[in-house]
This record gives sequence, C-alpha cells and structure tokens, in this order.
Amino acid sequence: MWTIALAEYPRFLVKEVWISLNNHTAVIPIICRATLEQWKAIPQADLQTIKN
Repeated sequence: MWTIALAEYPRFLVKEVWISLNNHTAVIPIICRATLEQWKAIPQADLQTIKN
C-alpha cells in the first residue's frame, strides 16, 4: 500500500522492508526519495491517511 501511494508523489525511488537481525519480529520500512526536501513536501495528512 505504501509503495503505490508514495509512487504518486514526484521523485519516489524505492521502498524496501528490512527485518531486524537482532529481533526478527521488528520490521523496518525504508523509503527512498531523491531528496529529504521531497520527502518533507508530502503533506502530513496524506502520510497519516496512507499509514492508516
């Protein structure tokens, strides 16, 4: 769901999901954009909607 929604915003590069080596129940999403400014440009309300 995150990948599809975030791909709608400019300069989305990739999303990966990592599993913690120390605690195999911890899931760590890695979302890459071209710049930090582009990530911060996504409205918080949109991120909340995607999260829920």
